[in-house]
Amino acid sequence: MVASSIFSSLQGPLPPQKMLKLANIYLENAFDTNDPDIALVLCDDTEASLDQAKKSAKQDKDQALTEGITMAYIGLAKLLESLQHFKEAQASFKKAEKLGGGLHDLTLPTDTYRPSSIRNTLHSAGGFQEMGSEKSSLFDQQSGDLGGVSAREEIKDVRVIAEVVLLAPILDKDAFQDLLREFYSGIDQSGLLNIQQLEGLTRLIEGADCDYLCADDLVKLLELLSIRLRDTHLQSSQHMYLMALAVSHVLDAMADTCVMDLDRNKLHEPLSSYLSGLKKSSDPFLAYQAAYAYQALLCVPDDKTTCQTAMRRTGTAISGVSGFVDSLKGGLSIERKSDWYSALRGADALIRDGKHATFRRLVCEAPCRYDPAFQWGICQQLGNIVTDPKWDVVTRRSAIAFLGEIYMNDEMWQVSVKRWILNILMQLASSLFEGSSNLLSASAETLLQELKTNGDARKQALYRACLEDGPVAYPLKVSLPELGSPSLLDRVQNRPDVEVQLRVLRKQRTKERGNTVYIPLQGKASLQAADDTCFPLMYKVKEFLDSDQKVFLLLGDSGAGKSAFSRELEVDLWKSYKSKRDRIPLRINLATIDKPELDMITKQLKRDEFSEPQIRELKHHRRFILICDGYDEI
Repeated sequence: MVASSIFSSLQGPLPPQKMLKLANIYLENAFDTNDPDIALVLCDDTEASLDQAKKSAKQDKDQALTEGITMAYIGLAKLLESLQHFKEAQASFKKAEKLGGGLHDLTLPTDTYRPSSIRNTLHSAGGFQEMGSEKSSLFDQQSGDLGGVSAREEIKDVRVIAEVVLLAPILDKDAFQDLLREFYSGIDQSGLLNIQQLEGLTRLIEGADCDYLCADDLVKLLELLSIRLRDTHLQSSQHMYLMALAVSHVLDAMADTCVMDLDRNKLHEPLSSYLSGLKKSSDPFLAYQAAYAYQALLCVPDDKTTCQTAMRRTGTAISGVSGFVDSLKGGLSIERKSDWYSALRGADALIRDGKHATFRRLVCEAPCRYDPAFQWGICQQLGNIVTDPKWDVVTRRSAIAFLGEIYMNDEMWQVSVKRWILNILMQLASSLFEGSSNLLSASAETLLQELKTNGDARKQALYRACLEDGPVAYPLKVSLPELGSPSLLDRVQNRPDVEVQLRVLRKQRTKERGNTVYIPLQGKASLQAADDTCFPLMYKVKEFLDSDQKVFLLLGDSGAGKSAFSRELEVDLWKSYKSKRDRIPLRINLATIDKPELDMITKQLKRDEFSEPQIRELKHHRRFILICDGYDEI
């Protein structure tokens, strides 16, 4: 790691709480910057601040401070891991584990933890590479252009859907409403249900500002989804579940925007009757989602209802958890409406606003906390936090830990909910969701092992039965694919497409390799090293590539196989290339390049028939693994 710091040193020691706050500031800026060198400097500052705060926490035995430091160490470790500094990342993980004493000791983060900003989300998706103040006006201008581009796309391709959902928050109101209508048309005109399209619509509505949602559009959507829901009886339970989920989100949005006077005979009563039937389904996931949608429908009055009640998406109806809990204790005035639905809406608002500590208190104190539907919904919300990449890794890992706490609490939480928790953890451990990193999968797997011996013989039998049956994949959010290339945002910015040409290069290199038999080479640390110290050369090179070292020099006599190895290495690395986040293997025969010491990357890319704009794009926004052959020939 970089030893120096871009911040001036402190004039005197700070209290441990302020040292932790300073560490989190460093860490937040490290996550925000696009410059890896600056990020490493900020990582050093973070680690130094945490180490100092940790000493005071141990002396004072401050549990809250210790938990805060633990989560900061985990965040630091994840950032170092993304920067390819694996040794330092592992050291931070060990510090966190030593402080935390195990996953189940972690709690949800404090209210200061919020979802990543749109800027960070775009950066992680390969959008704007820099979002400094100098680009803010360009961003505002291009967000309007983006709406026009996305509206012209056929909203059926899953990669288009993924990017549209990601970029929807930057659109203006008119562009967003046009986009919503495009989704409506796509679902209306499709014969078979497109799951990704339906998931895209659900996420659009879920993340939209109330001012962007038009009552007429929502009513039209509800009418369409209601018809499609009743038509899905010939399809799988998964399709029916996703339709019920989409209906739930539309109804939530209608309640938030005070939509009223639904046609009772045409829409309200038929949908209510059908949802009542689905509540009796033998599929517990479908039964819960139908019950939720039914409760949501009660918040949207029909044209013969005199009482209009709606919860605001902004959370203004919740004046702190105490006021919300007190209102529940006093009973609800909505006829036939269950407390658990209102409590779940409140919990959802707290999560969305980043008020996790308050959310935790609501879970533990709500009068309906013993209701199975409330418990089921809370676990679903926690599961969706874990699978949603817009949340930082600390929050997502802590949500896993909270699920573990719930599972271990036999006094309050129902057996059916324990099955749900095990299902969520099994999904995460088996990496069924692209949004779950290796760290999250490992956290879920570790927690599953801890829960194996939890409880009495009956509970352990339940555990074994659930693991034997395996996870049911559909109750959590459907994973949308990575963005296509060129992406919508790339086209708005007029950035050249490079992925097609990279695929051509990959195919060409693989073809050149052909069916030639390759005998794996052995290597040793130096020419003077004993022969019995040899190691597999490919393994050693892969180990080097996973480290933070910059140069690996391979020496050998003429004809020893250095060039053959470099070609084999390039083809092997191309097999691992999956997306624009991966490093591009570029083999350069130095003897064929004129003055390779002067911009050999540009010269090699020209030989590989990349255009000047493509070369600029690759050099500015991509990373390479340079495999230089013939070093002794220049």
